[in-house]
Amino acid sequence: MQLENSGLDEIKVSDLIMSDFTANNGVLKTEKPQTMEAKISSPAKVYGFKGSMDYSNGTATISGTSSMIQANGLTIGISQIK
Repeated sequence: MQLENSGLDEIKVSDLIMSDFTANNGVLKTEKPQTMEAKISSPAKVYGFKGSMDYSNGTATISGTSSMIQANGLTIGISQIK
């Protein structure tokens, strides 16, 4: 999704499904399997996302569930098979 020069102050998207996306900056918060919060300083890849997005005041907040998050050698959300 890309909106340029739209003049919109606020955008809300519900029932958003993305197979994957990359977050390049911002704050990542998780509640399961454990509660944590981290500032994104290198790209974080999010897989199997279902949820919503709210955009206002120049900030997008994406909330929902995902099957896996990978960032800088850290993997959250799946059991790794060896």
